[in-house]
This record gives sequence, C-alpha cells and structure tokens, in this order.
Amino acid sequence: MGSLPSEDGMNKRKKWLREGCGSTFERMAGLILPTIVFFFLLFLKIPSVFAQAEMMPWGNLDGIRISGQLMDFQTRLDLPGLKGDTMQYTGKELQNPVYSHNGETQDIQTRLGDFHIEETVTELGKGTASLIVRSTALNDEAAGDGIFLEVDLSTDSYSMHEARWSLTGGSVTPGLFKDSSWTQVMADGVAFPSGNHFFSVHSEAPSTVYWKMDRSSSRIRLLFPMGDKLPAKGASLTGTFKFHVSGKIDHSLATLQINPAVQGRPFEGIGCKIPG
Repeated sequence: MGSLPSEDGMNKRKKWLREGCGSTFERMAGLILPTIVFFFLLFLKIPSVFAQAEMMPWGNLDGIRISGQLMDFQTRLDLPGLKGDTMQYTGKELQNPVYSHNGETQDIQTRLGDFHIEETVTELGKGTASLIVRSTALNDEAAGDGIFLEVDLSTDSYSMHEARWSLTGGSVTPGLFKDSSWTQVMADGVAFPSGNHFFSVHSEAPSTVYWKMDRSSSRIRLLFPMGDKLPAKGASLTGTFKFHVSGKIDHSLATLQINPAVQGRPFEGIGCKIPG
C-alpha cells in the first residue's frame, strides 16, 4: 500500500488547481475548445483561400492572391493639397482606420484630410475583386483638387507600351507618351497584357485618368478621380472599381531542410505540469 501524500504535497496540488490550471472544467475546456475550433476551421468552406484580395487594414490593396500566389499591384487614396500644400494619402500608421472582415467582404472606415472615407472590397471570383470608395466632406473647404484612387504597377511586370485603354461608347485617344510628367486619358479602364501577368482596372464611369512612369520607384502610376465636382459639407462622392488579375502560378515543390545537429526546444506536452 502506497503512503499518503505529505501535507506539503497536498498544499502544492491545491495551489496548482486554484492558481495554475484552474478547475477540472477549465482544464478540460482548455483542451477541448481548441480542438473544436481546429476541426471547425478545417471543414469550413473558405473559397477566398484560392482568390483573395490582399486588403491592408489601413485601406490599401496590395494585390489579389490566386491559389495562394500574390499577383501584386498597389492602391491608395490620394488627396492633393490646396495650392501646393503637401498631398495626403492613405498608408500604414498615417490614419486611425477601423477594419472589419465578413466572408468575402472587407470594410475600412477612416479619415483623410477633411473627408470621411468608407472602402468596401468584395471578392468576385478567381482573380477578380471590386472596390467601392465613398468619401463624405466634413466641411465646405474639404478638398483641393478632390480625391483620387491611385493604382501602382511594377515596371518589372508591366509596360505602358502594352497598355490597352477602354472607353465605353467611344474611342480612346491617349496623350503623348511622356516619361516624367502626367499624361491625361479619357477612359473608363485600362488593361496590361503581359507574358506571365495580366492586370486590368475599370471604373463605373468614364473620367480623365492620369498616368506617369515613375523611374525613381520603377512604378507605373495611375490616378482615377472620385468625381468631377468638389463636394460641399455633408455631400459624398462614390467611386466603383473592378480589378482583375491572372498569371502563371508557381506550383513547384517547396523544400524543407532540417539540421539534426541543431537541437530545438524540448516538447513538454500539452496542459499544465503537475507539481510533485
């Protein structure tokens, strides 16, 4: 017959139950709940895994993923200043946005200058997503030259010589190809077919689109205006855009190397260690 545990051992176990791992129910919940969550996520249908818009919490798109591979492009909202004032734009740690994600829809609310901004990104299928931008003026002096959606593409993947402008109900007459200054084009969209990549963006209505080649950053920059008129206090401007990307997916196998000579951390099991 084994000996009874000492009073000191009993006190240690009581303290462990009270302060270490809690009650039996809490211990069981700590093991069972993560398991339930794991299997719930395992069998949950998540179509966006195969076509996911890469929306940053501050309101900028970084591209669209297809089968996990990022087809990159960048967007941001630009607010030109009044008479040469510094331009404001959406970016990381520049505003105080509120981000939410519900299924295939992502929403961001933020403030840019004297505008309240609401952005809604919806995934529409493989390589396709829509972006709706609503900007509301907070005072009568809200805006300089208005708000623009800027779309940036890498010159490593795309070229302005391959740009295909579109204009519903009309013909596009691009301005002269210039290397440094902005060029104006009346259009409702543009596509960039390339050897291994394809990108297109279309707005809901035709407008004067501005573009330039930025050699300092190796980017193609496109500016789509939110509207033709500057809003008065309480008035809103809405821009609706549709993005589509495609390209070659890298399906090559990933290689994982393990060095047996380097010892990792010891595995101490799951749960709490019972004091002796």
